[in-house]
Amino acid sequence: MRLKNTFSNNLDDTYTEVVDAIKALLRSELGEKVSKVMKLLGGINSEAFRVLTDRNNEYFVKKYITRKGDNRNRLSTEFSGLSFLWANGIRNIPEPLLASECSNIVIYRFVNGSKIFSGKITLGDIDEAANFAGKLHSLIRSKGAEEQPVASEACFSIQAYIDCVEERFDRLRSVTKKGSVFNSMRECLEDEFLPFFNELKEFTIQKAKKYHIDINKVLHDNERTLSASDFGFHNAIRTTDKHIYFIDFEYYGWDDPAKMIADFYLQPAVHVPIEYRKHFFKKVRGKYCDGLGLEKRLSIIYPILGLKWCLIMLNTFLHVDDGENYEANCLEYLDKSMRKFKEIKDEIACNVFPIALA
Repeated sequence: MRLKNTFSNNLDDTYTEVVDAIKALLRSELGEKVSKVMKLLGGINSEAFRVLTDRNNEYFVKKYITRKGDNRNRLSTEFSGLSFLWANGIRNIPEPLLASECSNIVIYRFVNGSKIFSGKITLGDIDEAANFAGKLHSLIRSKGAEEQPVASEACFSIQAYIDCVEERFDRLRSVTKKGSVFNSMRECLEDEFLPFFNELKEFTIQKAKKYHIDINKVLHDNERTLSASDFGFHNAIRTTDKHIYFIDFEYYGWDDPAKMIADFYLQPAVHVPIEYRKHFFKKVRGKYCDGLGLEKRLSIIYPILGLKWCLIMLNTFLHVDDGENYEANCLEYLDKSMRKFKEIKDEIACNVFPIALA
């Protein structure tokens, strides 16, 4: 975890309310007094803090941000999901301790570790990721599993993947903001992404026909898995004893195993080397029951999920103006999206794994 500033009880006034809420929660529930608070670099959807108490205990605190138009309860999803996993013996996750919905705050046991960077991923890391995915799948018949939520943007039919990308297109095409960067985004959508999407839809439908898969058929419950959803090394840290902890479960829930695998390959922040893809698939494939048609489904949905990731990187265009750097941020993510777009097109042209499966 990268640190933003030194330990301090004197964070600027922006954080007074959240620090007071942290102090009150730890005092009332655990009888501990906060001695130091440190702001950490959080994500788009949360602010993060490292907290030290008078008993020398360290905690990781998340303050969840609610965005207009986003009705997902990420606090409940993450805290309840991690509580379920922890109760079932999974330990390479943050231990959930306290939650306050009225303050939008959750307190976890602090895990001392560092971010994982592209180019630093080892075969052992791939094995740990596969084993973790297998552990989650092993819980699908455990007590309480049926109460777990459906993962964010989970898709249980081939058609659902097409619809999901269509919906993202529609949201981006509805952006009416003025300016050169927004014009560039719209040009990319209309001139590059949309024609490619139309080709991908036909590719997806024809490949499903080839494998005799009904694109409207919905996966049965026993064909689904529990997944962190946004699963990858971008949401993991390497601890001092060199183990991998997975730390972000805001979109956790029931999902398609093929989607979990594809997203693991596709997430753009910390790339999984192409040469490790087959190894991960072989490891994780053995965790699932036979008869899923996993190879066929993965080869079908991978390209269209690749395009979805290109569109995810354009989410910044949907946000309310975030200040003077807003347009610069939009331009940066448009460039990243176009690079990912080229990468996906090249992979399809070269028929790389997992497109070549089945």
